[in-house]
Amino acid sequence: MSNLERLNSINDNETWFYGTRDRDERTEMTDQTVLSEAQVCLEKQKPKRSLFDDSLGSFLVYKRQNDALLKCEQEGPMARVFAFEYSIHHPGQRQYLVSTVERFWEWYKKQYDVSFYELIPQNRPAHLYFDLEFYRETNPDVKEEDLIKDFNDCVSEVFMEMFGIDLDPEKEMLVLNASTITKFSEHIIIHLVDNHLFPSNISMKSFIQQLKENMLSSGRCLVWNADATKLITLFDATVYSANRNFRLYLSSKLGKNNPLVLSQRCNFYAHRKHLSRRQIFLDSLVVPASYNTPEIIYIPKVENGEYPDIQSRERKILTISTRVHASNENVVYISGRGPTSPFPVLDQHIIAINRWWKDNASIRQWKLSVDKFTISRHIIYYISNCRFCFNIGREHRSNGVYWIVDLDKLHCFQKCFDIDCNGSSSNYFPLPNFVCTSLSTKDVNLEANQISIQAPNTEVEDKTVGIDNMSKQLLLDVIREAKAMNETEVQKRMSATCQNAILKMGEQKIQEVGTCPN
Repeated sequence: MSNLERLNSINDNETWFYGTRDRDERTEMTDQTVLSEAQVCLEKQKPKRSLFDDSLGSFLVYKRQNDALLKCEQEGPMARVFAFEYSIHHPGQRQYLVSTVERFWEWYKKQYDVSFYELIPQNRPAHLYFDLEFYRETNPDVKEEDLIKDFNDCVSEVFMEMFGIDLDPEKEMLVLNASTITKFSEHIIIHLVDNHLFPSNISMKSFIQQLKENMLSSGRCLVWNADATKLITLFDATVYSANRNFRLYLSSKLGKNNPLVLSQRCNFYAHRKHLSRRQIFLDSLVVPASYNTPEIIYIPKVENGEYPDIQSRERKILTISTRVHASNENVVYISGRGPTSPFPVLDQHIIAINRWWKDNASIRQWKLSVDKFTISRHIIYYISNCRFCFNIGREHRSNGVYWIVDLDKLHCFQKCFDIDCNGSSSNYFPLPNFVCTSLSTKDVNLEANQISIQAPNTEVEDKTVGIDNMSKQLLLDVIREAKAMNETEVQKRMSATCQNAILKMGEQKIQEVGTCPN
């Protein structure tokens, strides 16, 4: 018997967590019987209490959630609230157990046929989590493997786009499965490297809305709902509310026979020789049992102290040209992966800059946008394999960096996702003349909801673009010069560069405005 089968099946030497395999064989019970059994099961703890039990914390049941939360707060930081169902005929009715994680586990591991939930407090740092589901009858053509791959790709893209975090789904996703022959159902808890946590489950909403928007705009991870009347995302976007109840590992919904168990596709423990149910239980908690000095992902709050929601955007036409048109009033964007933007010369220039610090630096993702207030046009490059930050003069340990190129002012600068840098950016680096020329050769009309984009021909004369074609000394000079100058002086020099590149004025005209950088 494999380790996974041992964890997910009956063990003769250990009470099985899930109860009898076929619940249909059990006699039907009334609400009062079920409630009585649940209460008796919990009350049985009292006669067996010992100094050891007491040392692990309280073990108290409350009918009202608010009472349980109040008691939990009084008990201190180690106390938690676990909800449980008890009424077959009135699903959703729950009572609340206040205990510590250790005390609860000592009791929970001996139970079977249970329906318990973790109550996620609204102000506790937490792992990002997902509830995935779709009905097989209304989605007969869905290939689970392809759907999961698309989901992992979408989540990874948003992590990089929003936080510069390079997610490895195979290593950082704990996957629990509760699927049946009629419904696909999984829970995913993400364990980011360096113990990164979200400030709370409420703070996850901006990430979730961005993820949902990306899926809807790209047509990925969409499934039909239960009655096949609407396309929805694979994940449930409604499970990020205050004091949300999230089903526990080894629990089923009341009256069901599909407990959450470790998924066969889960590689989270691939390199772990010895694995226990206790470890899976602890890792499956959305709010960690212990924090161990976590890194909290920075998500700014708006004026009222709440976390912002990302408003969905309509599909529009994005016009990139050498002149600004008044019709570009809304924020529109397109994005892609790798060096595939409509500006290949610019792509290679950004890669060349970053390869001064890491030879294998590359573009992970790019995003082209127009600001709805200033009508300014930018392209953002999210960098892979290089985390060098000008603000600290070295690479960050885990947080990524990105470069922003202003397509109007023709300069670029670097920023990072580290909270300690507090949004600081590098000085502005003027784009070389041959890059500016490549940006001004053509107007490019791009559909914001396109999945693939045909890049225009932007070759500059007979010059082959690459790191070897760019003067290394010129690049070093630009960097040194930008670091030594203040922003005002750099802006003056960039203004001269813009006029030279876009308007193609003669040398005499350029000298009237200012001296171009070498």
